[in-house]
Amino acid sequence: MTPSSSQIERQAAEWAAKAERGKVPEAERPRFEQWLSTDERHLGAYMKALAVQIHLSKIGRANSSLAPQTLSRVRLFTPRRMVMTGAIAACLALVAAGGVLWQTTDATKYTTTLGTTRVVALPDGSTMTMNSASEASTRYSYNTRGIVLAKGEALFDVAKNKSRPFDVMARDIKVRAVGTSFAVKSLENAPLEVVVREGVVVVSTKSSTIQLVANRRAVIAQDGKIKIEALSTAEILNALLWRKGYIFFNGSTLADAAQQFSRYSSVRIVFADRAVANRSVSGLFKAADPETFAKATSEALNLRLQQNGNTIQLSKNAD
Repeated sequence: MTPSSSQIERQAAEWAAKAERGKVPEAERPRFEQWLSTDERHLGAYMKALAVQIHLSKIGRANSSLAPQTLSRVRLFTPRRMVMTGAIAACLALVAAGGVLWQTTDATKYTTTLGTTRVVALPDGSTMTMNSASEASTRYSYNTRGIVLAKGEALFDVAKNKSRPFDVMARDIKVRAVGTSFAVKSLENAPLEVVVREGVVVVSTKSSTIQLVANRRAVIAQDGKIKIEALSTAEILNALLWRKGYIFFNGSTLADAAQQFSRYSSVRIVFADRAVANRSVSGLFKAADPETFAKATSEALNLRLQQNGNTIQLSKNAD
């Protein structure tokens, strides 16, 4: 029998209550991973339960007198884990019923270092997956859920809440969603990009506002001009392969590929001349491993490879 949403939420609450800083104890990992794999809804429910747990902990630290009210549906003389499980399950039920759970302002900064990614459980049940060398901060208030993406790239899987829109600000551009999945990329000296994986978002610049539907990418130039591109499901997956630690190239120039690798590693690929830089490459590569990419490329394209410290130079082979 397929479990109901309420059953899944209860199971997720139990796993979240066992977790310490988001990690399930090693002894429980096999059962936990088996539970995750049995239903695609389990991961989302667990992330929401973790977000609720974080919020309850914040409430308890800020004002211990609020805890009995928050946990009013749970017997307070039960063990702590049972109390937390009941509280999380009760709050998840409230969210599912359309209740207002998050009524405090939450401002938290999140960063990733070069070559790392990070999954952040946000206070409303949404998740933010951050790419390498990125920086974002929350701006949650009574009426809105806001993220400021200062730099880098992030994928947002947004929990539905029509009464509180979800806004991502990057540069002077706002991307608004209610419940959807989309990515925003804000890199130095490059156009800002918005990719919608599911649902619809509204993109607002100083001069215009557009709706962007699933399988579309908006490329926004410095002057505010917006170019919309249709993407296949495969192209969407390829654009988000960084979550798994990979980069996919489909006829990209070596210069473009080198620029991509520079986002994930301190090793730099340079070229002896423009002709080499303009050679094209296709394939799937590990994002944080430019050395292997350079070696494979030099062999496939008959190029000479020279490495000096963190610099790899590709040049024409002498015939």
